[in-house]
Amino acid sequence: GYLTTETDPVASAAGYLTTETDPVASAAGYLTTETDPVASLAASENAQAISDVGNHAAFDGWDKSASDDFAGNYFDLTNKPNLFSGNYNDLINRPDFTGWDTDASDDLGYDFSSCSPYHSTTPIITDDGNTIKCATLPEPSFSHLGEGECRLANGTYGLEFERGYYELTPWWDGDHAEVALERCQEACLFQPWCYAAQVVTRDIWSTPYCYLITDRATWELHNPNANNPYTWGYGQTIDDSRYQTYCGGNGTCPEDALWEGGALNSRTGYNCYVIDRGQ
Repeated sequence: GYLTTETDPVASAAGYLTTETDPVASAAGYLTTETDPVASLAASENAQAISDVGNHAAFDGWDKSASDDFAGNYFDLTNKPNLFSGNYNDLINRPDFTGWDTDASDDLGYDFSSCSPYHSTTPIITDDGNTIKCATLPEPSFSHLGEGECRLANGTYGLEFERGYYELTPWWDGDHAEVALERCQEACLFQPWCYAAQVVTRDIWSTPYCYLITDRATWELHNPNANNPYTWGYGQTIDDSRYQTYCGGNGTCPEDALWEGGALNSRTGYNCYVIDRGQ
């Protein structure tokens, strides 16, 4: 009856090898294992304490019955709200459309296909009363203010956007000058802030140039979110075309200098055409 096994409860708790068996004594039927009764009792008491934690005084009055707990299924609930079935006829307080016109064939139509800068954005009804369309305005026209530069009413330079028609070089060849004039006026026509088109055909320059003339206040009114550095020669994109910016004659671009009908500064090779939008 020799001791053949010794168990270290500390090492055992740490997970180390704690038992060594004597194979000779074991085979002879002698005692081969010794158990620490203190450690065994502590483990048993801990397991019991954990299983009885719900009976602790701190949980007195708590609902400990799982039989009536929510199963997680919405349809097991009581007093469920009545949800909309998705059927319009199940609704209450439905509007009554009895007597309403449900025939779309005689509804008022619209036709904005002909709207352009020549038309007002105010809609009108056609004479037959069946169609809405844009109100027609008098077609815009240009008047030749004279040979010279387009200036503001006080005689100073306004805000000008300039580009060259290099594909029409030289401007004196064929109808290049007339085409340059038409293009410049058309560019001004489609910009609501443009007061005048200035065309430059100077003998010392073979390329015709177009200037769209306005004042700073009008430009900013129509382009409140535009990037507006009025630096001399700054590049500005207008309707996918690049223009250079010139303002005030020296880049100062005063806000209080207004077009107010404009003025002409006589200069050879420059021609000023003021737009009349008929409004």
